[in-house]
Amino acid sequence: MSALAMNATHEPPDDSVELATTLIQTLGALVGVLLSLLTIVGNVLVMIAFKVDKQLQTISNYFLLSLALADFLIGCISMPLSLIYILTNYWPFSALLCDAWLAVDYLNSNASVLNLLLISFDRYFSVTRPLTYRARRTTRRACAMIAGAWLVSALLWPPWIFAWPAIEGRRTVPSDQCYIPFLESNIWVTISTALIAFWLPASLMCVLYWRIWRETERRYKDLTALVLVSHSLSSRSSHTGSTSSTCWQKCCTTKATAVSSQTSIAASGETPPTSESIYTIVIQLDVNCEHSATVTMLNGAQEEAPPSPPPTRIRAPIQPKSERKAAKTLSAILLAFIVTWTPYNILVFVKTFSPTSVDSDGLWWQFAYYLCYINSTLNPLCYALCNVNFRNTYVRILTCRLRQPTQQQQHTGRQHRTTGRHDTTLMATADFK
Repeated sequence: MSALAMNATHEPPDDSVELATTLIQTLGALVGVLLSLLTIVGNVLVMIAFKVDKQLQTISNYFLLSLALADFLIGCISMPLSLIYILTNYWPFSALLCDAWLAVDYLNSNASVLNLLLISFDRYFSVTRPLTYRARRTTRRACAMIAGAWLVSALLWPPWIFAWPAIEGRRTVPSDQCYIPFLESNIWVTISTALIAFWLPASLMCVLYWRIWRETERRYKDLTALVLVSHSLSSRSSHTGSTSSTCWQKCCTTKATAVSSQTSIAASGETPPTSESIYTIVIQLDVNCEHSATVTMLNGAQEEAPPSPPPTRIRAPIQPKSERKAAKTLSAILLAFIVTWTPYNILVFVKTFSPTSVDSDGLWWQFAYYLCYINSTLNPLCYALCNVNFRNTYVRILTCRLRQPTQQQQHTGRQHRTTGRHDTTLMATADFK
């Protein structure tokens, strides 16, 4: 009797267990509803900001608009139904709704990843090929790439999810559960989908970001070296006459104006003139030569430039604004994507090779699965942190000031954007005017 009484005193009452379970479910429901609302509101802000602010209606931001649409659908459909499934620990709806939820969930998630990949490629080519890529990048081509991302996602998941019961001849998923059967039954399908859906895009994003960073650093070092060389030449060319100075200024002004106009046309997305090819001028200065410089074209031709006068001013080497913004935005998006998606995809591999070590109904699996949705919550915050135009438009929308800024404010914003579009070579050439 004493042993039974002792065991009874150590067992928690049933009421306490039920109360603790209720509190946990209530807290989880509140957090889940809050995250879902933040996801919806944040991505609606992105879409409204794109509509009301003309400064945000750029070709690059079309990719962000598509990403915001995918994240918005995740917040509206995927997150609420997933929260109900997690909290109740069973699927309370019909089998048809289960397949529809899975199809929409995987469609939007895959489209979100592909849009992130498009943003990474767009940032990469904009930084490494600012003239040729921006001249070819049009709104129509951007929309075609976005439509391709959605089409691939639509063909990859929904048809197979709906058709799988017919392929197998019967529905193998229990009525109180909701999952994709071919991901559970075939180990090779599970591995290949995890590689294609996450590990391959994440690896490509890391490589692209590293190459953007390397290109930005290389341009910064080249500009620093050019400024130092020009400073050295300024002391050696002090005896140069006014005729040479005028000739040099005229030559550099003509060349810089030609390339600057091409750069502006390329950055605006308009069609460049067909009579002239787009090229970049690289000025190679020899420290040992006092009166000459070589102008090198992309096609390899070289021309002797007029004698070099002392520069009238030396600008401190800085990184172009557009390149800094591209690297900053991409780094924030990449970090959010990797942090939120990595835990779940690691558990997928662990569960594939060791099914008994990971419980599909366990806390860690459910937390990792829901963490992927939080990436859709973080993306609008990344835009606001890295782009002052998004941040200011968010404030205008939330304070119900949807009227466009004044002409003076728009002119100031255009000047800031134009400063960031110029290539580092043009910035260095302008110092010799």
